[in-house]
Amino acid sequence: MKKLYKTFIAATGITLMVASTGFTAAAAGFSDVIPRYADSIDFLVSKGAKGMGDSSFGIREEIKRIDAAILTAKVLRLHTETAPASGFKDVPKRGQSAVNALKAAGITYGKTKTLFDSNSPITRGEIAVWIQKGFDLRGETATTFKDVPKNYLSAVQALVANGVAKGMSAENFGINANITRGDFAIFLHKSANDGVVTANILSIQSVNSTTLQIKIKGSVTDLNATDFLFDNGLEVKEAKVTDSTLTELTVELKTSIQQEGTKYTLKTFKGLDVTGVVSFTIPAGNGNGSTTGPAVIHSVNFSGTTENPKVFYGDVRVDVTGVNSLENAEVKGDLYLKGNTEVTLSHVTVEGDTILEE
Repeated sequence: MKKLYKTFIAATGITLMVASTGFTAAAAGFSDVIPRYADSIDFLVSKGAKGMGDSSFGIREEIKRIDAAILTAKVLRLHTETAPASGFKDVPKRGQSAVNALKAAGITYGKTKTLFDSNSPITRGEIAVWIQKGFDLRGETATTFKDVPKNYLSAVQALVANGVAKGMSAENFGINANITRGDFAIFLHKSANDGVVTANILSIQSVNSTTLQIKIKGSVTDLNATDFLFDNGLEVKEAKVTDSTLTELTVELKTSIQQEGTKYTLKTFKGLDVTGVVSFTIPAGNGNGSTTGPAVIHSVNFSGTTENPKVFYGDVRVDVTGVNSLENAEVKGDLYLKGNTEVTLSHVTVEGDTILEE
C-alpha cells in the first residue's frame, strides 16, 4: 500500500505553505514549451530560470549541476547569504552562495570534498536525492525499477510515491541518465508546489549561561553547531540531540555566554527560515545572568540504556511522581527530583547537586 508523507522533519520540522504563482503558459514565451511542461516552466521562470535563447527554453536539453543548484536553492528559500563556505574549488561566483546553502542543509556533498563538478550535467538519480532531502519527501510504492541501486532507492521511491516523478520506462527510472531541463522543471515544481519551506521551533530555553535547550518539530539527521544562527553575537559551539521521537527533537546547544537583559532570536536553522518560538530573553539581575531555570525532562525520556546512557547538559528537573527509579544517565549540572523523595537512581551521574523537591 502506498504511504505518502510531505513533511520535514527536518531538517528538518518543515511546513509547506501553498501560494499561487500567478504565471500563465503564454507568459513564458518559449516556442518549444508544450502543454505538459507549461506550468512547470512558468514556475521555474518565476524563480529566475532563463531560456536557452530568445524563443527556446530547451526542454530537452541537459541542465548543469550549477544551474540546478541555483534554482533548487531558490525554490527551497535557503538562506544563501549566511551559509558557510562549501569548500568546493570549482564553483563559479554566480553559484557559490547556492552551493554553500545546499551543502549546509545536507542536500548535497559534491563529488568530492573539494569538487562540486559544477559544469557537468546532473543525472535523474542525483536530482531525486536533492529533491527528496530538500523537501523531505517520504513514501513507499509497489513500483520497482531494475536500474535503481540501494543508495538511490529511498529517494526514487519517495518521488514516485508523491507523484513527483515517473520512470523513463516501466522497468527503468533512468537513474544515470542526465535529466532534461523540462523534466527538472517538473520535478521541482511538483515537489515544491510553490511552497515556502520553514523550520518549526517548538521552544527555546536557556538552561544556564552557556547552554540552551531547543525543541524542534519533526526529526533531523546530521545535526551540527553551524545549523543554528542566532542574532546579537550568540555563537553556537556544540549541538547534541538529547531526546528524539517521531514528531519532536530535543537539542542541547553549547553557546557563547548569554548576557543578562539580552533578547536572542534564532534567525535560521539549517539555512531555513524559522517559525514558532524563536526568541528568548535572559532576565537582568539574576546574579550571573545565566539561569532561567532547569530544563524539564519527562521521566519516560530521562533514562537511557547501559550501552547508550542519556546525557543532559545543564540543570534538569524531572517529575518522578509514581516513578520508582531512573537509570543510565549523566547530568552535567544539578538534578531536581519532584514528587517522590524515595526514587532510586541507578547508574546516574550528577556533576552538580541532587535536589529533592516535594
